[in-house]
Amino acid sequence: MDRIRQYLYYILIGITSLISLCFLPFLGSTVGLGWNIPDTTAGWIVWVGSKIIVALLNVLLFHCFMKQGKLNVQSDERYKKANDLLMKEFRKEGKPVSPARWLGKEYGTKAILIFITSAAATVALGQAILSFDWVSLIAYIFTIIMGLILGVLQMKKAEWYWTEEYLRYAEYVKLLREKEEEENNDNC
Repeated sequence: MDRIRQYLYYILIGITSLISLCFLPFLGSTVGLGWNIPDTTAGWIVWVGSKIIVALLNVLLFHCFMKQGKLNVQSDERYKKANDLLMKEFRKEGKPVSPARWLGKEYGTKAILIFITSAAATVALGQAILSFDWVSLIAYIFTIIMGLILGVLQMKKAEWYWTEEYLRYAEYVKLLREKEEEENNDNC
């Protein structure tokens, strides 16, 4: 189970990529020749819907790589030190969020967004004509490969941030707090 947790976002990236490459090329509509732009309302809905799905999948890949980058540095001593410093600085401040408020926020925003996007996808995909499109497959392969490459680069950037810059930030916050306390003591 720990191994699955460690590689969770890699697994999600793989599943997302495979689903998009296996499923999306089947979505089509009756389109005219030339630029392959739909000529009916239903065609436009399917065409726009499939393009939005690909864009959302790439955003999901980006998100998974960002989360995996942070997960990869969980045992790094610099990350732990930064967390310790910030916990000491911010522990005194702010009131904790109640479970009712947290659940309300999560369900109030995310559940509504999931409902709207699911309904839109159902309308768009419900009008799709299932016919395999090799051109779309090639376009999706290119898009997913670019998303994966950019995702790996972003993951490495996230790993750098959480091990280098995050620690610098925590030390900066600690220094500001110490200066503030010094000034308060001098004014007393």
